[in-house]
Amino acid sequence: MSVETKKTGNGKVIVTPFNDLVNRESSDEFQKAIESIIKTGEKELVLDFHNIEEINSYGIGKILMFYRQLKNSGGELYVADPLPPKIQIIFDNMWLTKIFKVYQA
Repeated sequence: MSVETKKTGNGKVIVTPFNDLVNRESSDEFQKAIESIIKTGEKELVLDFHNIEEINSYGIGKILMFYRQLKNSGGELYVADPLPPKIQIIFDNMWLTKIFKVYQA
């Protein structure tokens, strides 16, 4: 999976995936990319979905897994504002917008 990372001035890492998270393969690749970032000791990640159009339960499951993992280790998982319209609807319907903190660049 193509993922771009960028460290912010305030210590967060912005993670931008470039593939939709709609199947096991893409979600597993996303998981490997995030795990490699966390293994470097990063505890505050911002997911920036502006380059993807679709996400389903495969992707949501991975995101929730990392949310829990980061929370348990004293970290935080954010979503970049604004979310693409389709992703926003999914996050709203699943109340994920109530769980994740919003990061505004």
